[in-house]
Amino acid sequence: MMFLLFERYIFPISIELLRYATLSLLLIPVIKFSLLIRQEKGTFLMCVVFQCVTVTHEGDISLVSFAINRILDTTIGIVVAVTVNIWL
Repeated sequence: MMFLLFERYIFPISIELLRYATLSLLLIPVIKFSLLIRQEKGTFLMCVVFQCVTVTHEGDISLVSFAINRILDTTIGIVVAVTVNIWL
């Protein structure tokens, strides 16, 4: 979300190749963060989600509403998964 806001309001990257190169470099902090929180098995998923969100939602009208909806959807999914795991 921070990258999308930066790109929209501060420095739009019009050259696609440069944009994708920047997104690729931004995977480094994502990987470092996953190692910092000791979630090495989730590194792949974190990278995929980061790329999916930043590549496919660049043209969304409201980035904040997208982020809120994404957080809400993820929270509901986690609650459902934990509930199912408790009952089974």
